[in-house]
Amino acid sequence: MPRLNVESYLVSHLASEFPDATVRARVPDPRPKRLIVVSRAGGHKLDSLRDRPGVHLFVYGGTEWETSELAAEVADAMLALNRSDAAMLAGIDRVDEETMRSEPDTQTKPDTPRWFLSFTLTTHAY
Repeated sequence: MPRLNVESYLVSHLASEFPDATVRARVPDPRPKRLIVVSRAGGHKLDSLRDRPGVHLFVYGGTEWETSELAAEVADAMLALNRSDAAMLAGIDRVDEETMRSEPDTQTKPDTPRWFLSFTLTTHAY
């Protein structure tokens, strides 16, 4: 059974939830001011029908305050998947937030405000 491509699903879902932000699986060059980066970061298959992917999100939003506000909105949108019939039909059974913290991008000068969020999903295949 194929697994749900959580990166693809979440990029599409978050892009529809945040039309004023760029949502990608990798950081584009040049990096937009408001950016949400989604990546699968491990996890494990529970059985032939269920998967538990770990998902990392990096959120860029301008100032530290703007970025923290966008990160909180992204976290709310992720957790709202728990109450979404469309997400259930797509294969998402549960979304658990693991962490949300400020993690400045130190590869830029000066450091760019960035927030890190991680989630564990439980998904199913039909």
